[in-house]
Order: sequence, then C-alpha cells, then structure tokens
Amino acid sequence: MKHTQERRRNVRYKLGDSAIAVFGESPGHISDISVGGLSFIYLDSDRPSPESDSVDILDGQQSFFLEKIPCRTVVERLVVNESPYNLIKMVRRSLEFVGISDLHKNQIESYINSHSSSLA
Repeated sequence: MKHTQERRRNVRYKLGDSAIAVFGESPGHISDISVGGLSFIYLDSDRPSPESDSVDILDGQQSFFLEKIPCRTVVERLVVNESPYNLIKMVRRSLEFVGISDLHKNQIESYINSHSSSLA
C-alpha cells in the first residue's frame, strides 16, 4: 500500500452534528475543522457553486457564532453516495483560512478544544 504524505499543516478535528458553516449562500454541516481551515458538506443545487471570501461558523447547541472568517476554496467535489436510491447530490468543499486575525484564531482554537469529538 502506498502511503501519501499529509499536506495539511494543522490537525483536523470532528465536531458535533450541530456545527454549521455558511459560505456564500450555502449552509452545510462541518465535516472537520482546524485552526487552518475546515471542510463542510452541503446540498448541491442547479445554481453555480457559491464563491465567497469568508465563511461563518455557527453552532446553536453550543451558542457559538463566528462570522466573516477570511478564506479561500482549496477543493470542491461531489460526495459519492453508494445508494442507488438516493437522488440527492451533496458537495464537499474544503476551505483554507487566509489572513485570519489572532482573535479569530483564538476563538476557533477555543471552540475546537471545547467541542471537538475526535481527530478527523
């Protein structure tokens, strides 16, 4: 088996089901997060993929809201669904935080330390 080198600079963590990212007009469930970025899964639509230069993170169960975190898209891809009966298309988008303030970084670190469920 060929081993691939981890390209991420920061360890990614899983969050609870209530963690949401809002990027442009697309809200979605956060798959994993680090102080360097996050990935989230959202419902694909017939509209063009949203582009934005910031993302909001919210978690209603934890009363956490952090808005306008500067970012850029690293990759976007369709999520493969093994079920032939599922007609819903989902997209996974990975974002890199760029030029974030120390305040945002500290808030993200604190949120991860308090609410992550495991390593991603």
